[in-house]
Amino acid sequence: MKNIHVLLLVLTFSLSSVFSQNIDAQFDICQFQTEKNISYLETYLSINTQSVVLQSNENGTFQANVIVSIQFKNSDNQIVKSDKYSVFSAEIIDTNNISLFFIDQQRYLLADGTYQLILSVKDANDNLKKDINYQQKLEINSAERFSDIQLIDAYNPTITKNILSKSGYDLTPFVSNFYNQSNDLIKFYYEYYPRNEGKVLIRTSIISNENKKVVHNLAQSKWSNVGKKTAILSSFPIEKLHSSSYMLVTEAINKDNKVIDRKERLFYKINEDTEIENIDTEFTFVSLITSVDTLRLFIQYLYPIENAYESTFSINRLKNTKLDVLQKYFYKFWNDRAPFTTEESWLEYLQKVNTVNRKYNTGLVKGFLTDRGRIELAYGQPNSRTKEYFPKQFQPFEVWHYYKIGNERDIKFIFTNTNNPNVFNLVYSNKTGEVSDNEWQDRFESNFYDNSDNGLNSPWDSFQNPK
Repeated sequence: MKNIHVLLLVLTFSLSSVFSQNIDAQFDICQFQTEKNISYLETYLSINTQSVVLQSNENGTFQANVIVSIQFKNSDNQIVKSDKYSVFSAEIIDTNNISLFFIDQQRYLLADGTYQLILSVKDANDNLKKDINYQQKLEINSAERFSDIQLIDAYNPTITKNILSKSGYDLTPFVSNFYNQSNDLIKFYYEYYPRNEGKVLIRTSIISNENKKVVHNLAQSKWSNVGKKTAILSSFPIEKLHSSSYMLVTEAINKDNKVIDRKERLFYKINEDTEIENIDTEFTFVSLITSVDTLRLFIQYLYPIENAYESTFSINRLKNTKLDVLQKYFYKFWNDRAPFTTEESWLEYLQKVNTVNRKYNTGLVKGFLTDRGRIELAYGQPNSRTKEYFPKQFQPFEVWHYYKIGNERDIKFIFTNTNNPNVFNLVYSNKTGEVSDNEWQDRFESNFYDNSDNGLNSPWDSFQNPK
C-alpha cells in the first residue's frame, strides 16, 4: 500500500497539531491478507492520556473516553463501510502522575479498489475541545506479494486468539515512526504472499536515506515457504544509529538473483540529547529567554521555514519542557542559518511572523499556521497577487505568482475559501513539494470557471495568466 502525506509510505502520522491544545493522537494503518487472499486493513490509534479529560468513576478512579468514527468511501463517493465506537483508557488512581498512552486496534475487510478513509476522534468528556478530523486515500490490492510493515512495541505468544493476534503471536503496535535514544530496538512484522514464483529469499535491511546504503550491516535473510504465507517477526538494534531518517526495507529475491518485489517503511532516529548537548548558549540572546512557554511558541514559529529533517526534531522537542534543551535547540537553528547575524536574523523573522499573524489570523488558527501565512513566511511576498472575493459561479480565491523561488521559476499558488471568513486553503501549486493534484484542472474547469465571461477572472484564468 502506498499512501500520502509528504513523508508517508504507509507510516505513522500525527493527528494532533503540536501548535494547539488538542487531543494528542497517533494513527497508523497496515494492509494484510487472510489465508484466502482477502485484503484487510488494520488501524492503530494511540491517545496520550494527558491530552484528554479524565472523568471520575463511582469507584474513585478516573478514566478517559474518546469517540472514534471511521468511514471508507469508494471511488463513486459511496460509503462502503463505517464504524463508530468508544475507546476507554485504563482506570487511573492518581491524576497527578499520568504518563501512559491507550491504544485501539481495528480490522476491516475491503475489496480491491481505491478508497477515501475518513477518520474523526472526539473527546467524549470535553465538548469544547476541537475534534480531530483526517482523510486519506487508500489503494487496496490483494495481488501484492508483501503486506505492509507493521512496527511493533511488544509481542507475546498467543494464548487466546484476539484482535492483536497474527501468526501465533499477540503484536502490540508501536504507533509512531520516531525512535529516540531510549529505543534500543526497532521491532517489526510483515507477511509475504507467494505468487507461483517458487522459493524466494526474503531480505530485510535498514538503509540510510542519506546515502541509500545498508547501515551497520543491519540486514537479515530468510527463505520463503513454498506455496504459503511466510510471516516475518524480527528486530534490529538501533542504539548506534545517528539522528537521521532511515528506510526499513524488505525485498523478495528469486533464484536468478532478481528483486521481484519490495516494501519500504520510513522511520526516524532522534538522539536529541547528543545533538545539542555541547552547544553553549551563555551570553547569547537565547539565554535571556527564560520562559519555557515562550520558547516553545518561538519554536512553533519556525514551522514554515523548517526543512523536513528539522521538522521531525522540533515536533519531538516541543514536548520537552526543559529550558536548557529548548534554548540550545532554538539557538542552533538560527546559528546554523546565520552564524554571524544569529539574533538579527531571528528578530527579522519574528517581525514577519507578527505581520502574518495580523493578516491571516482566523480567530481559531494563528496566521503563521494558515496556508497563506506559511507560504508567505517560507517564500516571501509574491510578485503578484490576484484576488476575487465575490465571484459569480465559484468560491472566493487568491492566486499568488512568484517569478522565482530558489532554482524554480514561474511558481504559482491557488488558495480558495469555502465558508469561513479569512480561511483560504492551498489547493494547488506547481512548486516542488507543495500541494499537487493531477486532477485539479478538471475540477477547476467545472467548479472554478465562470462561463459568463468565458472564464476570465476565474482561478484557472488567473493561474494561466497572472496579473
